[in-house]
Amino acid sequence: MTKRPNFLFIITDQHRADHLGCYGNRVVRTPNIDGIAAKGTAWDKFYVANPICMPNRASIMTGRWANRTGVWHTVRGRSTLRLDEADDLVAAMKDA
Repeated sequence: MTKRPNFLFIITDQHRADHLGCYGNRVVRTPNIDGIAAKGTAWDKFYVANPICMPNRASIMTGRWANRTGVWHTVRGRSTLRLDEADDLVAAMKDA
């Protein structure tokens, strides 16, 4: 039996990278995120498809821009991603 890769994405909202202790902030306390960064992988260059959380998460899930996913904004915590768009990533990871 071959071992499949295991991915865990932890995505935080509403702050910039320089608001984390693991990226040098000495005022804001972020011990849990700092611990994860110390034991895992932390990137120093990372670009997002959209600065708003739900459209960006839809892009991560599908590998597509907001104009393709149809997720443009978050309205009271609701935004709709077409299920056929999310299926592509799920199928790719299943086959990995």
